[in-house]
Amino acid sequence: MKATLKPYPERYNYTILSLKDFSHCNVKRYSANVLLCKEHTQQDITEIVKIITQQLKTFNSQVICLFLYLSTEDFGFKNWICQTQWISKTNPPSFSFLTLDGNYIDDEIIVNYKTNYEELKAIFR
Repeated sequence: MKATLKPYPERYNYTILSLKDFSHCNVKRYSANVLLCKEHTQQDITEIVKIITQQLKTFNSQVICLFLYLSTEDFGFKNWICQTQWISKTNPPSFSFLTLDGNYIDDEIIVNYKTNYEELKAIFR
């Protein structure tokens, strides 16, 4: 079964550029690249991350990684503005996954904002 996501709520404007199932060792894992189609506040980005993560949880996911981009050029250079990670608390310790270095936006999702995003953007242009 191929995973598809529902459209975003009206106040948010983003596009899922790619959604990949990278399951391994009986652990269901998804990764998505997300294009933010307009300027968003950090609070909006947090809500977008929660919406997408919640939708991907419905596919019996145990690990979800998101990469958010501000432009298609950034996507081409893999210059994300932030990355996120959710790991199910039911994930067996024997199938542990490296935890992202960042801050929790709730009790389960970690977000890491790239500190040198603007620097890299200038280099890639």
